[in-house]
Amino acid sequence: MAESDVAQDIPTSPTSLTSPDTLSKHSPPPSSWQRIYSIISYTPQRCRYDPAQPPRFSMPLNLLFGFAGAFTVANLYYNHPILNILADDFGVSHEK
Repeated sequence: MAESDVAQDIPTSPTSLTSPDTLSKHSPPPSSWQRIYSIISYTPQRCRYDPAQPPRFSMPLNLLFGFAGAFTVANLYYNHPILNILADDFGVSHEK
């Protein structure tokens, strides 16, 4: 069996598991767990990794990650002045 034959046997979408092309006369129909797994783990073709066009880290993406990181760090630090108030509200004692 050639490698291209193997690649053609792999289902790429949830509906292809039950298509007549995928099921041969000798293979049993897919179990319900296989069908559920193929539906849950389905990835559209445009979202799959393509070695011919690897993802690029562009300037807009760089800015997005920069702002996301800044807001995450700010979220950690903005509550420091009110930690005592938060501790009282949640019933946390002040002992070490």
